[in-house]
Amino acid sequence: LPPSLLASSLPTIVHQFRRGLMKSPARARAISDGDVESAGLETGAFLPARSISCSDIDSVGAEVGTHCEEVAGLARWIPLIFIALSSIGFSLQALCTKELTLSGVATFQIIVIRGSCQVLGCACTLAWLGRPARTWLGETRAEVFLLSCRGLIGFGGISFGFLGVSLLPLAESQVLGQIVPIFAASYAWLFLGERWHCTDFVSALAAILGVVLIADPALLSGGLQGSRSGSHLLGICCCMCSAACAGGAYVFVRLLGTSVKVHWSLVLMYQALGQALLGLGGLFASSQQWV
Repeated sequence: LPPSLLASSLPTIVHQFRRGLMKSPARARAISDGDVESAGLETGAFLPARSISCSDIDSVGAEVGTHCEEVAGLARWIPLIFIALSSIGFSLQALCTKELTLSGVATFQIIVIRGSCQVLGCACTLAWLGRPARTWLGETRAEVFLLSCRGLIGFGGISFGFLGVSLLPLAESQVLGQIVPIFAASYAWLFLGERWHCTDFVSALAAILGVVLIADPALLSGGLQGSRSGSHLLGICCCMCSAACAGGAYVFVRLLGTSVKVHWSLVLMYQALGQALLGLGGLFASSQQWV
């Protein structure tokens, strides 16, 4: 309780205590108001001249409730702000990737450097949080297994996405990447038991139709466009595979946050390790040159 409320309630407490003593005449003694006041002065408490009324409590409660509602209203916007910042960050990442690939930098080299920087950032974060180094890669077999799957699928999403950006115009590759929610919702329905509604089906069909029209706009005129190069079609396939992997990554993040309760920094650590290690393998397998 606040000190002011406790001090204001002291006369009532003493009165109830006096009544309890009066029930036992052998141990009862007279407790006057002067005793209460002197006790308050000795303890340094300042007893107000009146007791707290119900209206005072109601007013304080109303003020606290209003403050809590304001805080809750602001808290609802925090996830949306983070999502907006994440979208801006991914857009800037795609722009930088496009510029680097046009400059002759290998795609898997970008992935390796990105993963290495992320590993360093995750290590600094875990050290700052005070987590022991032996727990940085998980504490149980279930955590290690799910985190490894998350790292593998995350590498697929990043690698296919960067390849798609290098092969397609930037705007087209980013629009194709917007079908990630369809894959994520489908995986959640299959593996997590989340239900789909009619609006979900309609939205998914509309998104798939949009992807088909982006892949071949000539369908609007009733024909097929034969001018699409092989690299362009490969870029479309890469963007589709990236969206499928990214949707699976979201499902694994949900599992890691609900079933085994893994800290988010561990999820990012495995994602970064997958990019740094598997990116080197992809660099040699694709015969790309390190610039």
